[in-house]
Amino acid sequence: MEAIFRKATQRIVIATFASNVHRIQQVFNAAMATRRKIAVVGRSMVNVVTIASELGYLNIPEGMLIEPEEVNKMAADRVVVLCTGSQGEPMSALTRMARSTHRKVDILPGDTVIIAATPIPGNERYVGRTVDELFRLGANVIYGPGSVSRVHVSGHGSQEELKLMLNLIRPKYFIPIHGEYRMLHHHAKLGESIGIEKDNIFIIDNGDTVEFQGGVARKSGKVPAGNVLIDGLGVGDVGNIVLRDRKLLSQDGILVVVVTLSKQDGKICPVRTLFPAASSM
Repeated sequence: MEAIFRKATQRIVIATFASNVHRIQQVFNAAMATRRKIAVVGRSMVNVVTIASELGYLNIPEGMLIEPEEVNKMAADRVVVLCTGSQGEPMSALTRMARSTHRKVDILPGDTVIIAATPIPGNERYVGRTVDELFRLGANVIYGPGSVSRVHVSGHGSQEELKLMLNLIRPKYFIPIHGEYRMLHHHAKLGESIGIEKDNIFIIDNGDTVEFQGGVARKSGKVPAGNVLIDGLGVGDVGNIVLRDRKLLSQDGILVVVVTLSKQDGKICPVRTLFPAASSM
């Protein structure tokens, strides 16, 4: 990362997971080595940087942080923008910059944009769309584990690391979690390879339950799981009736009837259809 910082001749915009405090520290270290100031953009990124620095998990040199409003006022080769949006989220800071809709930061031709994260399965389209828009704006985009700079590797443990954890813990029962089903399957196979009995490994879907009784585990029934439909500004103020109605709408759909009234006499205006044959059926 520091090598990229040294080669960049204009501003640097770097997007990563706000929860990856170690990576955020690497950004601050590279900025300090290249004498650049950092502007933090994106609500979750601001919250993490603030709290992590207060608790001592981030070492931020005094005077390094600047406000986003100051980015356009400083020399381009002295600024780094640390932001959210590594997964192409529609309302994230990087995506809005790519669409030229961010209120405080614009992407200029010659800027270097680093996406320091691997797309989560299912997000590839959004990330690819954001990268395309950044290239259209004239930015130099560095992304993906296969890029020349190799700026990012997976934040997840490799197979050997997972086997090490299993060998240290030596569990009787093992429930792989996190990731797509194919990943859970391979994780379960790792458990078998270090000696966990196949019958003691449970691959479960959302809503599945595993019951422990008398020191014995078994797969049990299901519980409701999935999206929670809410109404209003909060979550705690939603009643059962609202949730029931929203659930019915999601399953059965909704029918909207539109009627045009005449301003002069208030009567229903005749409907003209583009498909008279279909309307007569």
